[in-house]
Amino acid sequence: MDDWLKNARTETKIDIEGYISGSGAIVVESADRIRKVARRIQVTITKKEHNGMTYYVQTVKLYQ
Repeated sequence: MDDWLKNARTETKIDIEGYISGSGAIVVESADRIRKVARRIQVTITKKEHNGMTYYVQTVKLYQ
């Protein structure tokens, strides 16, 4: 991961997936609006540049 942060080109993405332990994360489906416990997590990190500065945009998705 550290190597990717140092050497990634702009607009490059990396996905990290795993399972969640415990019951602290909740998923609300738009179809039925019922709360359910999340079991999996996916984090996407995208390297972006704006006005000469580097940013790492993080997107988190939770799944049942």
